[in-house]
Amino acid sequence: MTKPSPLQSLANHVGMLARSPDAAALAARMAPPKTTGRDHPDLAALLSRRDADGHPAIRIQERLAKEAPENPLAALALLSMLRGDLEVVRDRLVRSGRVNPLDAEADTLAAAWEVVTRRPPPNRWERGDAIWNVARRVTRIRRRCTVVAEPLPASFDPAEPERDWLGRAPALLAAAEAGGVL
Repeated sequence: MTKPSPLQSLANHVGMLARSPDAAALAARMAPPKTTGRDHPDLAALLSRRDADGHPAIRIQERLAKEAPENPLAALALLSMLRGDLEVVRDRLVRSGRVNPLDAEADTLAAAWEVVTRRPPPNRWERGDAIWNVARRVTRIRRRCTVVAEPLPASFDPAEPERDWLGRAPALLAAAEAGGVL
């Protein structure tokens, strides 16, 4: 029997935690205001909500993101809602050719945990980029890039500028000098 992947383990763990009293209290805080008069949905129902575009409900994500730095259950719930985005990061790491799929998934989860538990939490527009940047740092993809500089051949003739751009605007230079810029 094979072990589940880290993302599947996360989903299984959040599924088990969704039945706890802490999860019920979290779901009561995260539920949209329209549900206050009736029973609050459980955490699993909140995490499975979708917006009109089919993506996970952004309002639930933002409420979880605000609470994630202080509440590990909120951070885990947010990570489970971000699973599609995490899979994209994992696939990008695998396509780099430097990381195997299991390590890429584990590193992606580690990076995502670091990002969602930050204070202050990144907003929804910055969260994906932050996870990608941290994942690249964790997998050391950024460190492995090497710049290879080669000398230009002796026959290379660089183009000469057509005119002197600074000499073209003497009034601009005089104004900058008079203003103390130069």
